[in-house]
Amino acid sequence: ETPIHEQIKAEEDRKEAEKQAKAEAARIEAERLQVAIDGIRTMAIQAVGKTAAEIDLMRTGLASMEFTLEEFGSRAGEAVQAKQQTLATLDSLHAAAVAAEAQAEQMARDRKELEAMRAAQAERDREAQAQRTAEEQAEKARKEEEQRAAREERVRERAAFAKEQADARAA
Repeated sequence: ETPIHEQIKAEEDRKEAEKQAKAEAARIEAERLQVAIDGIRTMAIQAVGKTAAEIDLMRTGLASMEFTLEEFGSRAGEAVQAKQQTLATLDSLHAAAVAAEAQAEQMARDRKELEAMRAAQAERDREAQAQRTAEEQAEKARKEEEQRAAREERVRERAAFAKEQADARAA
């Protein structure tokens, strides 16, 4: 009985080892499929903060992926669903990135325009200040000339008066 019992036991052990190997292989395959599906879903998270071009590249790569029954088995539908959801998220992220980039470009153009306007205003202010300074200097020079002319006139008048007095004394 012992040799037959050992053969039965060996066959049962072999079947159990086979069963465990199949279970381990199924677990590893299920884990691989879950990692692949999670990788598809995390693409949307990875796209946050990227440029529109980078997101478009991610969209193109994901769209080209095919999920077959041979590769994904019973989870092929889940993989396709994850792909569609991620593509929809990437589409909205791409649209938001395009809008943000367009807004940033518009803001840059507006900033340049504002800087140009400020520079032009500063130039006009400098020109106006230079003109005011020139006018003030011209006015100052005119007043000094008037004062000089008035002094010369007084000197002439005094000289004429002195000459008249001298002529009157001499007469």
